[in-house]
Amino acid sequence: MALSANAPRVFRNTAGLMYEDVIVANGVTVYCGALCAKVAADGLLTPAADSTTLKFAGVSIGPNGDETSVVGDGTTTYCRVVTNCEALLPCAGSVTAADNLAILYCTADDEVTDVGTLGPVLGIHAGQETSTSVWVRLGSPAMAAAS
Repeated sequence: MALSANAPRVFRNTAGLMYEDVIVANGVTVYCGALCAKVAADGLLTPAADSTTLKFAGVSIGPNGDETSVVGDGTTTYCRVVTNCEALLPCAGSVTAADNLAILYCTADDEVTDVGTLGPVLGIHAGQETSTSVWVRLGSPAMAAAS
């Protein structure tokens, strides 16, 4: 399921947190808290999805870190994403504590999975919070190796 409203995320281990402002694709809505990806062809930001043409960019915190959504114009409208920290994210039922340190993938802009045939590489499983939420180390070295 894709986000239809802002869903700010909780972050931890933020000492090395990195921000990037990325131009949003034309007509695309990016909600705060969305898992975001860059389109391989043009580098524009879009909500993450199960696609081999996307590369994970980060978690949206809004255009100015203000936890709002943004609709892109493909040229000047940007959204700020964060990476290189841990984020508490919704997960598919297949993700369990046994997956600790496993590579996780985006299935949509609001869910992660451990199934390697889905979505762009997101990061590393950093601890199971509940059966439906997991801590993910965003921007881990495994992303570069698996991408």
